[in-house]
Amino acid sequence: MTIQYSLHDYNEHQVLKVPFNLVVTTVYALKYVLILFILPILFNFLPAMSDAGKLVIPYITKFAHKPENLTFLTPSILALLVFIPMFKRAPSTPENSWMRKIWTKGRTLLISSFSIDIFLILAFLLLGLRQFDGVILGVLYIDIMLLIYVIRSKRLRDVFQEFPAYERPK
Repeated sequence: MTIQYSLHDYNEHQVLKVPFNLVVTTVYALKYVLILFILPILFNFLPAMSDAGKLVIPYITKFAHKPENLTFLTPSILALLVFIPMFKRAPSTPENSWMRKIWTKGRTLLISSFSIDIFLILAFLLLGLRQFDGVILGVLYIDIMLLIYVIRSKRLRDVFQEFPAYERPK
């Protein structure tokens, strides 16, 4: 039995809209990029956040200066490959574009991203490189729940199968 979607589920290009849950899931999968790159930039350029930056930057620096922690960028890079085409799903995207090719593999990339993140956390715990605490437990729990969501969601499967047909820009 196939799921019938309503007209509101489609965008102006007659493909399924990217669900908000997918956007949040992908942003969460980008957590290490956000922590290592985006937050320090925000703390430096937004005066209202400078006080918070003074508290957080030393922890980010400590995290970033351990080479083994940089392996955690791998799952975020996979999520970044999904995040960029998410907002470029338009008929003007060239037919042989990397974005079209990546988008059809987006679900697999997100599954890989969460699986690698879970594996790295467990490996770091087993090797004694990390101490088990509430933060690790929370990250593991969220990773597992989002992995299950990406694997089981029929809607995500359908969204990643669609990309607007190519139309030459006029």
